[in-house]
Amino acid sequence: MDIGIKVSDEVVQLWNELKIGKKYRWVIFTFSANLKEIIVEKKGEKDASYSSFLDELPPKDVRYAIYDYDFPMEDGTVRNKIVFVIWAPDVAPARRKMIITGSKVSLKNALPGVSVELQANDDADISEENMKTRCMKDVK
Repeated sequence: MDIGIKVSDEVVQLWNELKIGKKYRWVIFTFSANLKEIIVEKKGEKDASYSSFLDELPPKDVRYAIYDYDFPMEDGTVRNKIVFVIWAPDVAPARRKMIITGSKVSLKNALPGVSVELQANDDADISEENMKTRCMKDVK
């Protein structure tokens, strides 16, 4: 389902800066005031921590994010995945959860090369442990 929300040019620009230039660790997206466009809300510099990312997610509203996640494997090597996060806490308004679900396809299509998708509805879902588990599951 696509409800016709446009993806701003800045979203695509920051996606490329994160993916290709490794300029950011994470970028959080929200909706414009008129709900017609997905826009950049916040970004974390390349040395930003996972906890700083969590601190920026609103506890009672929805957001999209991309996270450039480095994680250690059991053999000691470090792997990297770019994770597409859909943050839709259970306590968020139903209408906002419907909007984020309905506009996901538009945003994902604008972000070619996303490795992993993480749907998070509570603190356990968005924990770094869950992020790592989800990324390790997709390692070939």
